[in-house]
Amino acid sequence: MKKHISFETGYQRDLSDHERLVAMKHNGFEGIFFMYDGSALLQKRVEDALSLGLKVDMLHLPFKGINSIWLEGHAGDDFVKTLIEGVKFAARYRIRTVVCHLSGGLTPPPPSYLGLGRIKMVHHAAREFGVKLCMENTRDNHYLDYFFDNYSEIDDIGFCFDFGHTNCFTHDTRDPRWHYYVGKLECVHMHDNDGVNDLHAMPLEGNLDWQYLMPMVFRDHPDVPMTLEFIDSTHHDKGMTEERFIAQAAERLTWLESLI
Repeated sequence: MKKHISFETGYQRDLSDHERLVAMKHNGFEGIFFMYDGSALLQKRVEDALSLGLKVDMLHLPFKGINSIWLEGHAGDDFVKTLIEGVKFAARYRIRTVVCHLSGGLTPPPPSYLGLGRIKMVHHAAREFGVKLCMENTRDNHYLDYFFDNYSEIDDIGFCFDFGHTNCFTHDTRDPRWHYYVGKLECVHMHDNDGVNDLHAMPLEGNLDWQYLMPMVFRDHPDVPMTLEFIDSTHHDKGMTEERFIAQAAERLTWLESLI
């Protein structure tokens, strides 16, 4: 299976941006994903990755401010414009999928048809530019369920399964409900935690039920890249080089693949 990794690993230690990309490719990663921020630096990094022959298959859209889409006011309208800018950026570099959160924080506003209408604008832009819009499970499944139950064009929406969020936020790793969502799977975020905090740790550094999740998610979706999204590690203070850190991530992903 294809092995991908987030450009940001939380272990930016002794390599330049270019050297990190080279190390990721050298250690067997075939693709990289990025967070969209509209910066010239992001553009440079994406172009560098592509020039090295790395696939950029996924772009994570911004989520700070996502709650505004459910509320009246200009903030929600402006945030939609930012999301659409991310979609256009993805299309420019032929990035296949964009990932969107539906809520954030501990006390988001209730979902609303106003929000569905705003997401529809992002969805239609994605469709126009040939990009797949995917929704991610986050802190509260109520928003995910509301969207999938009420959005009129749901057949054209993909799903991004976040492994860690089921462990620390919703505590429902083995809930049969995930089989419905995984049926629409387009991409994943793989990271570990202690079941309480969203640590985004390297796999096998928490208590995630990888034995169950790997076959549940990938057995029927062998073409979906296994994509690491960790930003923390117990190795921060152990003097490990960044190159070795990336190599270890690749080794762990290979072992996880054996569970499928």
